[in-house]
Amino acid sequence: MDAQEADTGTPVSGDTDDTYPPRDWHKTEDPELHAEYFYAQLLKQFGDIPEVHIVGEHRLNRAKGIPSTFSKYEAYLEAMYHLLPE
Repeated sequence: MDAQEADTGTPVSGDTDDTYPPRDWHKTEDPELHAEYFYAQLLKQFGDIPEVHIVGEHRLNRAKGIPSTFSKYEAYLEAMYHLLPE
């Protein structure tokens, strides 16, 4: 046990994997949970910006079977292009 581990009580070696979303989130088969993890990953990667919320909410609604309007789908496509232009 090193000094940092003694101070915090958690292993320094990385034995615990308490990251959110989990590192293997993309393997999740439940559509709603997958959409939630995708949303969390976008927030982690791009930060708290409107485009992330538009994309995340769209994916969550699709996973729940909630239909989208044309204007919301158009906003989703524009947000996706802003986040991932290629």
